[in-house]
Amino acid sequence: MTHAEKMALTYYKQVDTECPTIATYSRNLNLLYLNGLLDPCYHREACIEQIQKILLRKNKANVLLTGVAGCGKTALVEGTAAQMTKRKLAYELACDQEWKAYKTIVRARMRADGAYGDETEESFEAPPKPHLCDCVIYDLSLTALVGGTKYRGDFEDRLQKILNECKDHPNVILFVDEIHRLTTVGKAEGSESSAQALKPALARNEIRVIGATTTEEKSYIEKDKALWRRFCEIVVTPLSGEAAEKTAERILQDYCQFHEIVTDASAVELLQAVQQRLPNSVFPDNLINVIDETLASAVFDGRYAVGMAQFQQVLDRLAENAPK
Repeated sequence: MTHAEKMALTYYKQVDTECPTIATYSRNLNLLYLNGLLDPCYHREACIEQIQKILLRKNKANVLLTGVAGCGKTALVEGTAAQMTKRKLAYELACDQEWKAYKTIVRARMRADGAYGDETEESFEAPPKPHLCDCVIYDLSLTALVGGTKYRGDFEDRLQKILNECKDHPNVILFVDEIHRLTTVGKAEGSESSAQALKPALARNEIRVIGATTTEEKSYIEKDKALWRRFCEIVVTPLSGEAAEKTAERILQDYCQFHEIVTDASAVELLQAVQQRLPNSVFPDNLINVIDETLASAVFDGRYAVGMAQFQQVLDRLAENAPK
């Protein structure tokens, strides 16, 4: 592990320590990426850039990703976290390089003056931090947040602690998948939903949230006008054309590498077959299902190579069981 990676790892762990409630009910996506536990996001640079621009806003710095199920909304957020982590690593590397150059200059000056001792950091100026460099995205689990709340007020107490930690740490960004559930989660007789508790914090720009929901279920949020207008919507459409073909090739490579399986199958041909046989499913979710299941079956059977015939067998079975 490089020095830059160690510094970034220390920083993300420190944020986890300072935000214990958030860390308990969330996944630190930046830390997961640093540990190589996130799948890469391909050919979504424009959407990731749009997300970051919204997060940099002074007001309404909250993103709402909408699109059909399986189009890659969660992957977009993971890709955004990956970009922030890369920016953090680049900054730490620049600081390390400039600090080494600074020490060389100081040592030469001290030798010229006949003085010896340790270098001082008092006059060292670190390079300027790039935007969103210190931001940390947490994948908040609403299920975990509600789980175990036996008594009235337990859920509200957890949620308030999360809001307070976000307020004290402006670099924390919450990602809420299936964010339409906010309109019902925590709602009980005589109490308000979590959306009602979040709206004042969103209005005062005390927290930044990235939400994801399907095109059909976003109507739950649209009905709550006050909640809806606090978000900037980004409509996520499935990849198509050349971008989809290149993404399919990368996905096939990644999964073959993970399962340690060799294949001579064409990713483009497989993509075309999947789109033809599973017209009601969405790329890349449909392609990943076929590839992952085929390669997992090969591992189970003790095979180290698969061809188009094996992918076709799995595709035929999935097409047969697919809803019409």
